[in-house]
Amino acid sequence: MKWFLRLFVVVSLCVTSWVGFGSHPAMAGHLNLTNFTWNSASMVMGAVNGEADSELAKIYGETIDLNNTNISSYKEYRGLYPTLAKKLIANGPYESVEDILSVPGLSDRQKSTLTKYIEEGLFSVSPTSVVFTQGDDRINNGVYK
Repeated sequence: MKWFLRLFVVVSLCVTSWVGFGSHPAMAGHLNLTNFTWNSASMVMGAVNGEADSELAKIYGETIDLNNTNISSYKEYRGLYPTLAKKLIANGPYESVEDILSVPGLSDRQKSTLTKYIEEGLFSVSPTSVVFTQGDDRINNGVYK
């Protein structure tokens, strides 16, 4: 019985995919795949995400912007992810980097961890940008490594 069911599923998939490759004259006139390249796709995405890309180009990889950076950026730093990173994101925006030391509910250990990273120059503060802070994107942007 299992063998028959597997055969039925495979045959069904083959038939539906074969039927799906039939001619579609309404779409064929507007679709030219011979000239489509990865560069044209990236140009389209660049037009859609232009504001976010320009903001990221200013600070990406240099520091963690306390007012705009996604929680996943905190992962590579020991002691920040996930608990302390959530507290920092939830209590923003910040006027200066040192404001993070006055976040309510920080333990002495968390304060010393933050102080260490402040001294290393890990954090920065810039004006909040809606491109990065709308919805729940700072906590869960759907990108998983």
